[in-house]
Amino acid sequence: MDDRVPPYRELPGQNPPPSRWAVPFTLLFFTSLLIAFFLHSPLGKVETIVIEGNRLLSKQEILDEIRLKKGASFFRWNARRAEQVLEDMPEIDDATVDKSFPGTIRIRIRESRQVALWKQEDKLVPVLANGRFLTKRPWGERPPSVPVLSDWGSKMEEGAALARELGLLPRNRLEEISEIRPGVDPVYRDVVRVHTRWGHEVRLRIKEFHKKMELYSDFRHHPPGTLYLIDSIRFVPERRGGE
Repeated sequence: MDDRVPPYRELPGQNPPPSRWAVPFTLLFFTSLLIAFFLHSPLGKVETIVIEGNRLLSKQEILDEIRLKKGASFFRWNARRAEQVLEDMPEIDDATVDKSFPGTIRIRIRESRQVALWKQEDKLVPVLANGRFLTKRPWGERPPSVPVLSDWGSKMEEGAALARELGLLPRNRLEEISEIRPGVDPVYRDVVRVHTRWGHEVRLRIKEFHKKMELYSDFRHHPPGTLYLIDSIRFVPERRGGE
């Protein structure tokens, strides 16, 4: 009976069966087209930018630094890299960047507090609580609301240490100080002379600055004079003419 079954012969022009890779490659091709279309559509672009916490820096300065603008690619823009760039800026202590679909980027920064002005020749340079000097952002003609650091010359390292101590003072204590100059002491090299808005001079060390300045509140209403807060506490009233 098997001899009666004719042998199978492939008909002329019959197509071979499709390769097992054809379907996956086709799907991959169309998926790539869809992704490319999506990335170039409005849904794949930055539409809303929210910046919070900036006082020293303008919004445009922040955007220029992290190279962000409306219409940029939402998915290609790196939020973690932007955080690193922002935290490298002298004005910023901490930065958080969040992306939320579709097209929204929220930037939250915590700037370092301005605690002093560094007198440099004929200009005033803002000094921050993190010890950084904003040499590219000179103070204008406004009256200073923070202490002026005068006669420090090139002692920027000592000035930075002092700024970090000033940053630990409450705002009301900081506002009582008008000027700080280097002091001279036979024992300690970090003594400073603090001039207050109440007509007093306070002498103390940089390393103990924020703790010892808290004691000044007990002497604030004394007559003009000098308060020594180095090894001991001593107040010397100002000598008046004829006394």
